[in-house]
Amino acid sequence: PGSEGILELEPKKGGSLLAVTAKALGTAMLSVTADEIGTTVFPVTVTQDHIDRVTVVALDPTYTGQEIIPVVVVTRDTDCPLTEGVHYQAAFDNNIRCGLGRAVITGIGPCADPDAAPIVDYFAIVPASPDIVSLSAQSGEIRLSVKDLSDTGADGYEAHYRLKGTDDWTAAPFEAGSTDLVISGLAAGEYELRARAFVDNTDAPADAAEYNRMIEYGDYSDIRTVTVP
Repeated sequence: PGSEGILELEPKKGGSLLAVTAKALGTAMLSVTADEIGTTVFPVTVTQDHIDRVTVVALDPTYTGQEIIPVVVVTRDTDCPLTEGVHYQAAFDNNIRCGLGRAVITGIGPCADPDAAPIVDYFAIVPASPDIVSLSAQSGEIRLSVKDLSDTGADGYEAHYRLKGTDDWTAAPFEAGSTDLVISGLAAGEYELRARAFVDNTDAPADAAEYNRMIEYGDYSDIRTVTVP
């Protein structure tokens, strides 16, 4: 009684419980009568829910050639998790190539707000590990080449090397746009090498500040060995 089209009332368990469902925004007077107690009137106000925060749960997913669909956690201003398809719709773009993917969250149902812009959050897609396709050595230097991953969105490569049996790796960046590298000035001995690709997010959008000017690295290749005479 008194729901005035704002609330839908449904008795449960023989009338001892009442399910109340919000049907519209506004305030209704809910009248409750109980034996030996009397009648009490409660004002019930139904307000618009708002999506407060979107968090993309993606620990730097690796390029696969397929769409990356990360898990998103969407909450309202009560910090209560919301349900996709009930409270919001999620759409994703820029989510195949290496770089920054976008999650675009739009409120629906009780969280629909025609005056609110969709909420956008970002996630990084890192390159796959590059295969070392050639490796050779001559006096004082190592030459290696890696598989070209530029068509996947990778921006460059970095090799790491060390004398076999030692702990510390030394980084050796490739020239921009190159898949070939010469490491010179080496002492004779057996060396271990590995390589990885990276994506440069220098041009990240202003609303992706946490990624701005960040280099995101992918996994290392398998370790290869070569002997420098």
